[in-house]
Amino acid sequence: MSLLLDEIALAAARLAEAGVESPRAEAELIAAHVHGVKRTELHQVPDAAFDARFWEAVARRAAREPLQHITGSAYFRYLELEVGPGVFVPRPETEVLTGWAIGLVVCGMIIRQGLGAESLAYSIMILVLPLCCVYYPVWALPLWLQPAAWSLTPTYVFEGMRAILIDGVFRADLMADALIINAVLLAASFAAFLALLRSARRHGALIQSGE
Repeated sequence: MSLLLDEIALAAARLAEAGVESPRAEAELIAAHVHGVKRTELHQVPDAAFDARFWEAVARRAAREPLQHITGSAYFRYLELEVGPGVFVPRPETEVLTGWAIGLVVCGMIIRQGLGAESLAYSIMILVLPLCCVYYPVWALPLWLQPAAWSLTPTYVFEGMRAILIDGVFRADLMADALIINAVLLAASFAAFLALLRSARRHGALIQSGE
């Protein structure tokens, strides 16, 4: 076993004592970040290349600093976002709720329209992404598109991040609005799924569909 892997094992034990939920995985992510390699390449780092800054980063995580602030990146669905100290980190709960809402509607469409709706289902995320304002603020959109952008919860996450980065202000109101809209979207998507399921039963689409 290499020196780095030995150090990762020790770091994982330290993070576990600090109450970190996934100590081994986070120790490996920190090591990969510090040494500039992929997580799957940690075993290839020679002993002479071990960077003592690894333990500085581990100490920061043991003090419960967000892992994303240490590594400088966070993930939201298919996007890798650059983050740092003071930046709001997109929570996986927001991603899960948004995914559930979209998934329920897509499943309902496929049940009602059959497998021919699959191509449309795959394109939904591509159509929605520009409205989430990942790469530009909401005000950059045409006025008639802005209400549509504000109806999507990822928009609130990215606008909240911009408020911290540009204005140094944490917009708790945006996070609260995102939670409320997620609840509304989830309820609406569930209702849409049930309506599409009833329609499929009424037209006999459930019997006709299938591989």
